[in-house]
Amino acid sequence: MEDSFLTQSKAIRKQSNDIYSRLRSIQDDAKFVEEVSLANPSLPLVANLRCGAWYCPPEIAHPSTPAYFKSQDGHEGQWDFSLRRSNLHLLPLISERGGIILVDSTRRGKRLPDALSKTIPQWCATINRALIVRDGPFQAGTSENETEAEDWARRIYVSPRSVSDSEKSRMEALLEGWASKLLASSLELPSLKYPLRPIFVHKPSTLDLYHIPSLPSPSELGFHPVMCLSASEYIEDSTDRRRPGGWEYHQGAGDDHESWGMGMSPSDWWVWRGELLALERDELELEVRRRVQARRAAVTPRTVTESERGMKGGVIVKPTRNLFIGTLSEPASRLPTISIYTSSSPPISDLSPSGSSHSVPSLVINHRPGKDDLQTLFNQAVSFAKPIWADGGEIWLGCENGKDISVGAGIVLLQTFFNDSGELLADGQSSETVSKATIQKRLQWIINAQPGANPTRSTLKTVNAYFMSARFKPT
Repeated sequence: MEDSFLTQSKAIRKQSNDIYSRLRSIQDDAKFVEEVSLANPSLPLVANLRCGAWYCPPEIAHPSTPAYFKSQDGHEGQWDFSLRRSNLHLLPLISERGGIILVDSTRRGKRLPDALSKTIPQWCATINRALIVRDGPFQAGTSENETEAEDWARRIYVSPRSVSDSEKSRMEALLEGWASKLLASSLELPSLKYPLRPIFVHKPSTLDLYHIPSLPSPSELGFHPVMCLSASEYIEDSTDRRRPGGWEYHQGAGDDHESWGMGMSPSDWWVWRGELLALERDELELEVRRRVQARRAAVTPRTVTESERGMKGGVIVKPTRNLFIGTLSEPASRLPTISIYTSSSPPISDLSPSGSSHSVPSLVINHRPGKDDLQTLFNQAVSFAKPIWADGGEIWLGCENGKDISVGAGIVLLQTFFNDSGELLADGQSSETVSKATIQKRLQWIINAQPGANPTRSTLKTVNAYFMSARFKPT
């Protein structure tokens, strides 16, 4: 009898958390996100990766690089302003549009994820303090004087439902140090007319009785609103989660999609949404697997034409004048290229050795994470770059997403061939001065050029190990 009860309980729990209920929960939450966005049409809608991307309809989401505020940076006792995840690319957008809506969600037990309730408030307050030190007081709003404006711009604003007064005080004590760290870095910090201030919004249990906030302009408010929008309804343990149609509401359904999505990504979801929601529960899982398999099978090596070789896009990594970084899909000017493939095979014609009969030098590396030695990849990149930079040439560098492996290779190249001012060292000679600070500086140069750059801890450790090993031999 007891075994039968446990079996039934497991079956009910599995059904309530299956992909059928999750996708309907996401769809339900996305409607709320859309309503908030429509009530504030001037504010760009930006997903906080990775969870937030499930809730932002592409037709209304801003096409800029998404935000990446990590909850871990707001965990109690681990508070930090991360220079690796500085999100400074959002500031020009906030300045232009007056504010921003940042979308995320969290699983049961909280109204707001720590990324919204703590990390973003820390970010706002740190930037405000840094800008006051560098640029002087912000402009006051129409309803306040300059003294009042500067006073509150230095504070940290949190939701009292999520952060205690004690925790708030301890976070606030760290702001000055974070502001100094930001100002001392090589990151580009754009100016703002008004300070940043977080505003917290989460989905209510009954939308019909909820007033969607519509915010006035920054000049009226006296600040740029950073709306921290938690897409999901707060669910307590005793709450009935059943919904009409035979599914159960799942708070934060988009979180940790590797464990339930069967390989489906947020971009897949928004393309397939209509067809998937029309399926019955027993059809859905099979159809998702079929579509994911078909999508993966469709990614086949293509032939690169002679005219395409060396036609790569990207952004120059300042303060250098010799290195461009980007993703493999971006076309632009003809340059010697270092192309790194990690999740798929290189295009067919790229399998030929570099420097064959082609006029534009190219290095193609097919790197298998976890199998191939990353330090060997760095050595290949350095050997390729040395003769080109000895002649003062330019190089384009990229991988499939422009976030990890190519960033690690970029740090190695910048550290090896450029001084701390971004000047190419004479005759392709290598630098002997290597430290944690110089490596961080070069990572920050790359982040300025490519805000989505976010190398893994493993990649950064390998960069450090490379310069400590015998493979790095300054010349």
